[in-house]
Amino acid sequence: MLELAFSSPQVIAHRMSGADSADPSRMVMEKFAAGVESWSAMTAYSFALQRSLLREVLRPRPWSSYATGAPLVAWMTYLRRAERGLSDAAAPFHRRAGANARRLASASRRRSRA
Repeated sequence: MLELAFSSPQVIAHRMSGADSADPSRMVMEKFAAGVESWSAMTAYSFALQRSLLREVLRPRPWSSYATGAPLVAWMTYLRRAERGLSDAAAPFHRRAGANARRLASASRRRSRA
């Protein structure tokens, strides 16, 4: 996530400068593709997460397990897994922003050499 925070402003600044006329259409398609990929990853992960939480809630357990905090442990595990799912959802944007920053940096280096 830190890399995404550093590479995004570089890409945005380059694109707002208007240095590349083909970049706006590329940007729209990249964001759309990343959004679709992220949405499908989040949907699949949330279904799996809900299924595992339902299995945990409906699992028969002795009364003594409630005294030891087993349901609370299950809920905390669910929250940690949900957080991991959110970071997985940001992965497509992270990949594209990093690739764009590398591509734009190499293009500016090539221009400065010429």
